[in-house]
Amino acid sequence: MENTRRKTSPLLILLALILAIGVLYSWSARSNDTAVFAEASDHITIGDIDIDLVSTTSTHYALQESEFMLQITSATQVELIDPVIKLEMLHMDCGIVSSSLSADSDTSYRVAAAPLMPGKWVATASFQLEGQPDEILQLYYPFEVL
Repeated sequence: MENTRRKTSPLLILLALILAIGVLYSWSARSNDTAVFAEASDHITIGDIDIDLVSTTSTHYALQESEFMLQITSATQVELIDPVIKLEMLHMDCGIVSSSLSADSDTSYRVAAAPLMPGKWVATASFQLEGQPDEILQLYYPFEVL
């Protein structure tokens, strides 16, 4: 009688293992996206100064400009030093768009930038406060691009 049991090919085992790792990585990446969105802060308070990072664009589309604004609420006049907003697609090294902000008034800075492709993005505003040049502050605004 001939043995009808077949041995499992090592190549088949390797492919199954690669597939399982891919599924686990995809699941953990989604969990990390949720953590990034949960930890993101679009508001900071320093003494009597409140600074918010907001988007005036209601729906963000790939390759179309979205507008972002830093809004300052303070009893005294505050100037931001070297304000920059960087748009970054999560988990994509090549999906980064940087723009310098322009002062709209003494209490707001504005920029328009176009995200490159659909997906989960975060706008990161980096700046220093006048009188505190040693401290770089950052605010994060997560958003979905269609």
